[in-house]
Amino acid sequence: MSPSSDTAHRVDTAGSALGYTELHPAQRDSVAALAGGRDVLALLASGYGKSAIYQIAASILDGPTVVVTPLIALQRDQVESQRRRTGEMRAVAVHSEQTTSQSDDAWRSLETGDATMLYLTPESASRPDTWRRLREMSVACVAVDEAHCIAAWGHDFRPAYLRLGDFVDAIGRPPVVATTATAPPPVRDEIVERLHLVDPFVAVGSFDRPNIHLTVVRHHHASDLTDAVVDDVVDRVDALRSGAVGLVYVATRAQTHDYADLVGQRGVDAIAYHAGLSRHDREDAHRAFRDGTVDVVVATSAFGMGIDKPDVRFVVHTSPPESLERYYQEFGRVGRDGDDAAAVLHFRPEDLGLSTFFATRNPQREALAGVYRAISSTTAPIPTDSLAALPSVSGRAAESAVELLDRAGAVRWQDGGWTDCGMETADAVERACEAAHRAETAARSRVEMVRKYAETTRCRRRVLLEYLGEVPSGPCGRCDTCESGASTEPDDGDGRFRPGDVLHHREWGTGDVVSAESDRVTVHFPDQGYRTLSTAVLLDENVAE
Repeated sequence: MSPSSDTAHRVDTAGSALGYTELHPAQRDSVAALAGGRDVLALLASGYGKSAIYQIAASILDGPTVVVTPLIALQRDQVESQRRRTGEMRAVAVHSEQTTSQSDDAWRSLETGDATMLYLTPESASRPDTWRRLREMSVACVAVDEAHCIAAWGHDFRPAYLRLGDFVDAIGRPPVVATTATAPPPVRDEIVERLHLVDPFVAVGSFDRPNIHLTVVRHHHASDLTDAVVDDVVDRVDALRSGAVGLVYVATRAQTHDYADLVGQRGVDAIAYHAGLSRHDREDAHRAFRDGTVDVVVATSAFGMGIDKPDVRFVVHTSPPESLERYYQEFGRVGRDGDDAAAVLHFRPEDLGLSTFFATRNPQREALAGVYRAISSTTAPIPTDSLAALPSVSGRAAESAVELLDRAGAVRWQDGGWTDCGMETADAVERACEAAHRAETAARSRVEMVRKYAETTRCRRRVLLEYLGEVPSGPCGRCDTCESGASTEPDDGDGRFRPGDVLHHREWGTGDVVSAESDRVTVHFPDQGYRTLSTAVLLDENVAE
């Protein structure tokens, strides 16, 4: 899609007014599509200006733009960034950490036109009073930032993401732009489905970040890994110029403090971060990170989403993440200034067990039945808060149950609450359990793709980019396997299977080829996740469609 010269000029002029001196074609085309009333799915690498798309669109569209972001800290950063960029407050936020008076002021600014952008969390966007207020404002556009979270199935998944499509429909179905830096093809399909996008314009930039050097360090013993991580971090800090910051991602909250103490004993100024800290301590950590007053932030995965600091020089992972898309998201926070940066994964195969544990779904049939009976016993929609207050089910179990019932098609979100879809309770429970099993199977397969990345002798960047749906031309020369000589001759198979090919397996159905080597092919099946199969078996049992 190429915008008309007049539209392109309007977009460029609006971008310049907001401080964007040069727009990438994907940014310009995405804004033009929104201005023409079309839905957009924008997939751009971290640091490549996804937020510019909805900020520029908001400046040329009539009516407010609503931006849904996952973190309150991220909302604050983006509101403040816009104030600095434009010299005036044109964006407001409504979230749970504000007073009623502050929220009322924000709504009043939107109603009078003093503000043109509203930032919401998914939970705020699911509230009926939010729907009512926005229906009265003729919303011009909805932006869903970090849209890959809609398809995430981790232990920290937030069910409110599943209701964003209903939110968009309820406020009048304005054009939607979903932005993310981390969406392999299966995730893209789920984003489109869950947000009810209609014939979206899809802007896909390269996911390659060639300035980031990729390394995996193998370990046999946990003590060896700990010592090696501390040495690695200390050496990298010593080699950096003053003011640059590094990130260390760990698996548990306790480890944030353990590693911060260990590197601190070696003269590194480190601060711990996790979701269990007080709000004051979390804000202090974010401030220290932004200002460069610490050398290292040691954090769980709760830290960093949407934070744009250009001079982060390294990200060290002490254990494998739950998926390659999460790994890409987390190490994508380095090197946004284009200078050399490093992503290092310290890896023990045994540590994949924690990711596998988080992928495990053990649905409670009693909770599923209790929640479904409560929903189906009345014709009035039941809010999630009411389900969480059921005496026979814990709040956490109720949220998990309604999430699975929703995914199974047994309940739907309507008019601010849940209603049933007419199934018998036993059928609803069985379908929810089947949905949980499919989700667990897919999540476990993503863990195995992390293993493949960590243990490959191919170009490491090539393995990662193929997973994200991009096929590079050859070895990158900027990863440890390339430098060792292991990947000087890429194994692209014999040409009979190529990334993007569609295959049909007699047991698992239709799947898409992710990567092909001479003796094996990795295929993604919707209900089975990623499977690496022998080429000989594929030739014997499968046919290309």
